[in-house]
Amino acid sequence: MKAFMLFGLIFAVSRTACLGGPPIKITFMPRPDVFEISAGRDDGLQKGQKLAVIRDDDNTVTFLGQIEVLSAESRNFAVCRPVTLVPGVVLKEGDQVVPPEILPWLVGRVTKVTSNDAVEVLFHAAGREDRLRVYRETPRGIVECGQLKVTAADKDRCLCKALPKTLKTVIQPGDRVTQIWRWRVQNVDKDVVTLSVGSEDGLSAGNRFLVYRDSPCVVGTRAGRIEVLKAEPESSVCKVLALEHGFVFEKGDVVVPGNRFPRPVEGNVVAMPQPETVEVDVGTDQKLVAGDVLKVLRTTNGSSSYIGRVTIVKADAKKSLCRVDRIQQLLPIETGDRMESYREIP
Repeated sequence: MKAFMLFGLIFAVSRTACLGGPPIKITFMPRPDVFEISAGRDDGLQKGQKLAVIRDDDNTVTFLGQIEVLSAESRNFAVCRPVTLVPGVVLKEGDQVVPPEILPWLVGRVTKVTSNDAVEVLFHAAGREDRLRVYRETPRGIVECGQLKVTAADKDRCLCKALPKTLKTVIQPGDRVTQIWRWRVQNVDKDVVTLSVGSEDGLSAGNRFLVYRDSPCVVGTRAGRIEVLKAEPESSVCKVLALEHGFVFEKGDVVVPGNRFPRPVEGNVVAMPQPETVEVDVGTDQKLVAGDVLKVLRTTNGSSSYIGRVTIVKADAKKSLCRVDRIQQLLPIETGDRMESYREIP
């Protein structure tokens, strides 16, 4: 049975939503232990920074491992090296790079194993019927363990059962999990959209979904909404409810249940009480808490650019006091600059 996948999480990152441009990718690999990516110091990268790499295929998004920035140039260019990779993985040009702030949406953790049919996982991106890939971090690298199927989900925790044919070793508490992404548009014919998932995945007539263009970030590019007209066991026929301005649905667009993709918190810088602190006009009313990281953007002539990021040190109902990350700051932050949350707020 196919699996739900929360868009963005897993998944890759798009600078369209995160850093103001196209997805960050591996662009050149002169050798396996050193390669270039399409982001640099102007995008907030710095020497020693750890990033994650994923591969976005037609049917799945796969976590490949972590890399480290060796040097970051100003012209959207950085040199990196692999740190830990999934066994058997060879990075290649086109693999996508993810900032660490969204790793909680890519990676969960096994918390308890009672039996193969009762595996508890801490992973707020997971939902019922999702398929999860399990791996283990060891001093010698990452070891693949097998796959789980989510049988029940509640907020940030879920109960799973192991899929016996996929098991390569016994799953243990502390093992890490990532999702397998299989929900995409299969075909488009005028106002009729066909999905590659159906009644076996829990779909039925009347279900409504959001459709996103394939720019996998925590905050994606929404293309529109659809509604299921007829659900076959492994496919569904849907009608178009709405299209965002300038979009037409395409094969490969990502489909997610509307109630499982909350929008990011957005606000503005309203004051700068001290040189390295800023005050923003959002807080606990928007479910922000101390420790949340916010990215700061500036809009000029209709185009947004990445300025830097701040960390909340104190959150009140309608405002938050934040500390400026000087290392990540590209330009001085000013009153009126726009901010967005790196993480999705449920």
